[in-house]
Order: sequence, then C-alpha cells, then structure tokens
Amino acid sequence: MVKRLLAFAADFWRDGNAVLGIVAAPLSIAFTLAKAFDVPALSHLRDISYAWALAPLLIWVLVAYVRLRARTGQNERKEGLQSFYVSVGPIITRPIAKDISEDDFEKYLDEGAAWVTSCANYIEQTMGVAASERFLDRTSKMAAHYSGAVNKRHNNMVQDLTHFRKNLLALIESNAWG
Repeated sequence: MVKRLLAFAADFWRDGNAVLGIVAAPLSIAFTLAKAFDVPALSHLRDISYAWALAPLLIWVLVAYVRLRARTGQNERKEGLQSFYVSVGPIITRPIAKDISEDDFEKYLDEGAAWVTSCANYIEQTMGVAASERFLDRTSKMAAHYSGAVNKRHNNMVQDLTHFRKNLLALIESNAWG
C-alpha cells in the first residue's frame, strides 16, 4: 500500500506531461490569490467560482492516477507471466524413469498440456488473442533430441515446453503485447 502511495506521489512529478505538472500548482495558487486579494487587473475573476482553481490540480491528479493504474496493470501481467515461466521449469527438467508406467507417463504429459492451456488462456485474457498466438507459435521451432528423453513423446513434449517457454520470455521482455 505504501509502495503504491509513493508511486502515485512520484507520478505527480513525472506525469509525462511536464507542462501540466509545472503549471498546475502555480496556476491554481495564482488564481486563488488573485481572487482572494481582488487584484484590479483581474477584476473579472470575481464572477468565477473558486472551484475553477482546483481544475488544474484535478487534471494533474487524474493524469497521475491513470499512469499509475497503467503501470500497475503492466506489472501484474509481467508477474503473472513470470510465474508461468518459473512453473514450467520443474516439468521440463523432471527426471523420468525409463520404466515409467503408461498411466504415470500420461499424467506427466497431461501436466505439460495443462500448463500450456492455462498459460495460453491467461495470456489471451490479459494481453489479447495476438499475444496468445505469439505464445503458441511453433514456426521457429528447431528439431532436436533431448538427451534425457525416455521416448519420442517425452522428447516432443520437452521440446514443445522449452519452445513455449522461449516464446513466453519474448512476451515478458517486450512491451508490444501489453
């Protein structure tokens, strides 16, 4: 909570629109003082409400809030992608016995398929269909043999998960999809 509050306060000074950040507070204060002291050159201010003095400050707050929300959303998406990146590691590197039963092997394959499905669904929901397609893209996959593979299906799954993990890393490192 404190971290978000500090980030929000920092956005007042780095709000992307430097003119607004520099002008809002002095303009608001100048308007209020000119109206309060009834400056003759600005006598037309008598008919204007004090609420207008708050307008520049409110715009300033709104810009900072919008920027904070956008940055928070990006961070949450990135953290979600990073957790998927980490969670597939043990699936890829898990040693499989050569004499594994067919049921246990199918459970292992299902675990890998479940990871791909949940990751693709998360990406589609948070980043859109294009990002999901980028994650599932297999066009640049190279054929290779995993040295620890117990059979061809195991080899294919490890290759697929490794390739999807590489695609996931590209999504994490790029701002184009978020």
